[in-house]
Amino acid sequence: MGTVRASRISALQAEAEKYLPAGVSAAGRYNPSLGHSLYLKRADGARIYDVDGKEYIDFNLSAGACLLGHNHPAIKQAIHEALERGITSGYETEQTTELAKKIVEIIPCAERVRLVNSGSEATEVTLRL
Repeated sequence: MGTVRASRISALQAEAEKYLPAGVSAAGRYNPSLGHSLYLKRADGARIYDVDGKEYIDFNLSAGACLLGHNHPAIKQAIHEALERGITSGYETEQTTELAKKIVEIIPCAERVRLVNSGSEATEVTLRL
């Protein structure tokens, strides 16, 4: 008879519950059908892999932030280039203007763009308008 390997997810969930409500940092991360959150080790393309080695198709894709999938080579290259520049987002860069220009080109009613860090900040700017 083989030995049953203890789930790392169970141990991680128990530890997380000591410090986080329901063991998660955001309510939507707790999966009631599983009885725990998914604790991921890596992701590639449309697939995610948990700490126990199980593979899943990622239908969530970070709520839309990973439209090209996880670990996309072009995204990795852009991140690497940004890290090499060493500039934090608290300053203007050529890339900021390039992004704003692209948004104005794609969205017909957008004449100018304001880039912000959060939904709260976007709401604040909208109220000022």
